[in-house]
Amino acid sequence: MNRKALNSKVLAWFSAAGGRAADKNELARALGIPPDDKALLRAALKDLEASGKLEIARGGRYRLPQPGKSGGSSRPQRPQLSGRVLWRNGALQFAADPAEGTSPGASLPPLVPLTPAKANTALNGDRVVVDVLAEHEARGRNARRSSGPQLDVRVVKIAERRNTAIPGTLHIRGQHAWVEPDDVSLPQVEITAGGRTRAQQGDKVVAAIDDWTLHGKRLRGHLVKRLGGAGERGVDVLGIIVKHRLPVDFPREVLREADAFPDAIPPEEIARREDWRDRHVITIDPFDAKDFDDAIAVTELPNGGFELAVHIADVAHYVRPGTALDREAQHRGNSTYLVDRVLPMLPERLSNGLCSLRPGEDKLTRAAILTYNAKGQRTGQRFVSAVIHSKRRYTYEEAMASLRQAPGHDPDAQLLHRAWKLASRLRRRRFDHGSLDMQFTEVKVVLDAAGQPVRFARVEYDESHQLIEEFMLAANEAVAEALLRSGRPGMYRIHDDPDPAKLEELREIFLASGCRCGDLSEKGEIQKVLTQIAGKPEEHVLKLSLLKSLKRAAYSADCTGHYGLSLRHYTHFTSPIRRYADLIVHRALANLQHAPGSRGTIRTPDYSGMMEIAAHISATERTSADAEMDSRRMKELEYFERIAASKKPEVFKAIITRVLPIGLFVEVVDVQTRGIVRAGEPAYKDYRFDAAKARLVSRSNPKKTVSASDVIDVVPTGIERDRGTVVFRVADVVVPGRLRRKAKE
Repeated sequence: MNRKALNSKVLAWFSAAGGRAADKNELARALGIPPDDKALLRAALKDLEASGKLEIARGGRYRLPQPGKSGGSSRPQRPQLSGRVLWRNGALQFAADPAEGTSPGASLPPLVPLTPAKANTALNGDRVVVDVLAEHEARGRNARRSSGPQLDVRVVKIAERRNTAIPGTLHIRGQHAWVEPDDVSLPQVEITAGGRTRAQQGDKVVAAIDDWTLHGKRLRGHLVKRLGGAGERGVDVLGIIVKHRLPVDFPREVLREADAFPDAIPPEEIARREDWRDRHVITIDPFDAKDFDDAIAVTELPNGGFELAVHIADVAHYVRPGTALDREAQHRGNSTYLVDRVLPMLPERLSNGLCSLRPGEDKLTRAAILTYNAKGQRTGQRFVSAVIHSKRRYTYEEAMASLRQAPGHDPDAQLLHRAWKLASRLRRRRFDHGSLDMQFTEVKVVLDAAGQPVRFARVEYDESHQLIEEFMLAANEAVAEALLRSGRPGMYRIHDDPDPAKLEELREIFLASGCRCGDLSEKGEIQKVLTQIAGKPEEHVLKLSLLKSLKRAAYSADCTGHYGLSLRHYTHFTSPIRRYADLIVHRALANLQHAPGSRGTIRTPDYSGMMEIAAHISATERTSADAEMDSRRMKELEYFERIAASKKPEVFKAIITRVLPIGLFVEVVDVQTRGIVRAGEPAYKDYRFDAAKARLVSRSNPKKTVSASDVIDVVPTGIERDRGTVVFRVADVVVPGRLRRKAKE
């Protein structure tokens, strides 16, 4: 019996059972499900629960959704909200979707605590529907303390289970086996004896849940996969891949389609394109880049202006709508760059081969040819299908070294200097028009051959990076304008204005750090602060505070502008190898040279289809960002744990980001790793906590204070894996003047 047929059979049984509830074992007996098919039954029950056709009653038994217990009474139905369950501060919390509202006269805080009873088997990350409880129903701490109307919530439906596959470590003790999840927010999973596969004590495994009801402190489930032995290279990152449900292997049909393309470009394809193979085109990429999807050419014009050609790999030539390649690329949404591997959007045959603009090879591109006057104002644009033959591949480091020297007679160096001459003008104009300088110095975790973190490498955001950024921004803006003028459905990158309340909170953070600032709703004021902190130890911390105050950029079929870049029209055109949005934009741009529906057009979604795809790829982008952050954080903790265990722990310079009664929150300046110095440190035994100014004040000398933005020397003493933080101590006992003040009172 297939899964769909079993779903129908299970639903029919409940419909005929007259409201009766049953667990999976009772169902198996009633439906005559053999033991070998119990996994199929579990999957069917999960499907029906996720779709809302069944719900879990008391004791983990399933039943048809109940319309309510009103029994014909006149009690009004409780209002409901949808949202997500989150793990915050060691407990489950409910966060309503931003678009949701609550009852008139009462409001929910951003996060509402959920007791196990009110969570109703929901776990961290689950999408849920909740009943909003009135004050007399809540009977909680908020209700007792509040003088006004308060609300509480109870989960009534699990709309989507996030934790269907839980990675963790297998423990076996006698006849008992359980999985300790990598995610500390999740309970342990008790494993049936027959479901251990070949996994052994200490192995990294994946567990599936059979019963979502807590039995003591454990769920019940079975093993579905052994990831590897503890300490094996890459096994820890595999757990993150499973946790975020990231696709790894490509389906065979996708690989077959990728392998079917010829290595050589057919002459007839070259003949229909603008031929740039004799023009001077180069690429500039990170030293460890595997694929090169953009190339540039810059020519000075007689009037003092410039012609800029931004060539982007023509992925749309190979990935056609409706193919297996296209379906898989849309499903993935984007490539994911984990600390030790890349999960590409497209198979390697395309991403690192046919579509990669490698030097010395003929490659197909879509190009934005833009002209500028001497002031850096765009005066014209055209978009073409082209073929190029890149003359050189620069790393950023090589390009920067060349920019620091006179170009001489080297044509590549001359091109770089022309490019920076134009890019510097574009950059100056962009900031003059309100764009925010939000670039961060990147710190990469360097792994050894065994996958162990050995050091951190800083990647400075210098002129070589700025050059490429300006040209990519220019191409993206020009393409967005062309799509918008056409009146046809398109895909845009949008960034909404921040909430005024968030900006006011940000202003308080800036002021507490000693920054001078006025009304931050005026973007010029934000840029003034960014200028003040440039190059200072607190720059990264304050930029992160700014980033958290802004809304998240996303994709949309509506071109509503980009706040951070201060652009009215913006899209993503420049990375179709790794972003599905760019592939959609390439197709839409190519269609502008044809009448709608005429021969030669590429099928693209209508407006509603664009909105649907935009929501999907915005979600995959967030998932990838979370996984990337998790993988980096895991290796950071591993690095500092090893340093803490060494006989002579390394001393790090850290900036204090926050002072609380429990201790000092700090960030290591050079590696951007956060941690805590716990209260009770010998260095601060003479200090008391000043709550009014959120600082420590010396009892013996009140002029000596410890505040946010101070820089101190710290030594790691261990990690708190459940909080994802490093524990530090002050390197030596503080003596007068030891702390270097960065903020004035």
